[in-house]
Amino acid sequence: MTPARSRLLAVLVLVTVTLALFGPIERYQVLRPQILQNGNFSNGLNGWQASGGADQLQLNQGTLLIRAERTGQSPGIRQIIERDPGMKRVRLSAWVRHVDVASGLRIWNAARLLLVQRNSRGDRLWELPHMVDQSRGDGPWRRVSEVFRLPALVTSVEVVAVLSQVVGEMQVRGLTLEVLQEHPAFASARYGLMAAWLLALPWLIWPLYRPGPRRRRRLSVILLGAIILAGVLTPNTAKVQLRQFARDALQSDWMAPIKAMRVKSKTATQLEARPPAGVTDNSAPIALIWLSVQKLGHVAFFTLLALAVTLTWRHQPWQRLCLYLSSFAVAAETLQLLSLDRNATPMDAGLNLLGTAAGLTLGLYLIRLLKSLRQQS
Repeated sequence: MTPARSRLLAVLVLVTVTLALFGPIERYQVLRPQILQNGNFSNGLNGWQASGGADQLQLNQGTLLIRAERTGQSPGIRQIIERDPGMKRVRLSAWVRHVDVASGLRIWNAARLLLVQRNSRGDRLWELPHMVDQSRGDGPWRRVSEVFRLPALVTSVEVVAVLSQVVGEMQVRGLTLEVLQEHPAFASARYGLMAAWLLALPWLIWPLYRPGPRRRRRLSVILLGAIILAGVLTPNTAKVQLRQFARDALQSDWMAPIKAMRVKSKTATQLEARPPAGVTDNSAPIALIWLSVQKLGHVAFFTLLALAVTLTWRHQPWQRLCLYLSSFAVAAETLQLLSLDRNATPMDAGLNLLGTAAGLTLGLYLIRLLKSLRQQS
């Protein structure tokens, strides 16, 4: 077996073992099974802050019916839970159903179940994961559940069930907010796998780093790979802090003249055309813009990586390059399973593979174009 195949086999074994970790071992154990007040609605809406009239919020044998007959309304309920020192991970679960929920003007106009994290000032941290369910159209009863890791800056969480400016009906029952901790056996296995990946990394990248022809190009491949892995393994908490630093910089005194010019440029008509503020509408643009940037980043960085690899090893069969690049794309997404507060998804892995295919195709096209130009000259 060649050294290249040995390295490829090692990556595939580590990916397989990492994925298998989430099968036989239960990741979380419940510390407190329910911290919501009146989560089953046995006492009506006691403990919940409601927005909407009696015709919009109704109870039927422990099931909350949220209705909206015209757009521009956001009927729903919310409850704020103050955080205590033992709350490091929580899981929000519920049974939900939606009936004739129309599509709104914006992507986030839908039937939504959220867990929004808040800081000491009461600001909602929309940049952190908060979505449990977002649905439109018709759907049967189904159970939805999501685990959230609470960073140190979070002092409270807000559970929200809302029809966000759409017509239709949302039904909710059995809302449960549990306090979790990572199972000790799973934590030990996760740390062991992280150590295995770190020990294998120098061996895996040595062929790219060692002296020889095309070393600068190979180093550029290492740099792109390192940027991708840094983005993959950076916790959400660190990303929120970076965005907070950027926001503070934009709100500093040296930006005041620019902001004043922007305010003056807005007409009264533009200001009046703003949508009414609601529980969710203030958050969605920030969260969805950031999510879109993340998804585009998956495609863009893997396109650049595949392009660099194709141009560096232009004499290698494209099938071999595709195999190595695809293995890295899947491995990069799998590594998120070992992080503290990141999740791997098939969609993100697919975006990685899409970027890989785009970069490989572009690289092969450029190689053929350069070859034809040389022949003509």
